[in-house]
Amino acid sequence: SSADRGEFALASGRLVEEKGFDTAITAAHTAGVPLVIAGAGPDEARLRALADDTVTFTGLLTHDKLAELRSRAALVLAPSRWEEPCPYSVLDALAAGVPVLASALGGLPELVPPESALPAADPASWAESITRLWQEPRLRLEQGRVGLARVRERFGEERYLERLLAIYEPRA
Repeated sequence: SSADRGEFALASGRLVEEKGFDTAITAAHTAGVPLVIAGAGPDEARLRALADDTVTFTGLLTHDKLAELRSRAALVLAPSRWEEPCPYSVLDALAAGVPVLASALGGLPELVPPESALPAADPASWAESITRLWQEPRLRLEQGRVGLARVRERFGEERYLERLLAIYEPRA
């Protein structure tokens, strides 16, 4: 992972209000951290109006372009306001060794360490966590490693196969 050398915070997904991108914009601004938002959707105009020149909107990207962008990120933000079960944007970031800050809603808290699950609609908490990670490259690297180990343990191919075989295992 190169999270310790990351250039910006990244948020990606469909630009809809329930994804909480406005929280990401406000918090990154407060933290003084550049933000890249990858995606498109009906909330884009409102989000652009909230953003200053430290926010870059990429539009919809291919999987490869998003992976390249993720490889340059210092951290990923998932400030969702709805109970997402298991978003790929979070799994992909964790699998790339990039630390993730996520809302404490739905399945998100199960994906990230406890200190990385934040109140969905509290930009001040988000700004504080973004600032801490941004200012401590070694912490970003360590949290990226922890996230990678966690996602491999819970969602890796071996774990998937174990779970699948357990379904078909005869019961005594």
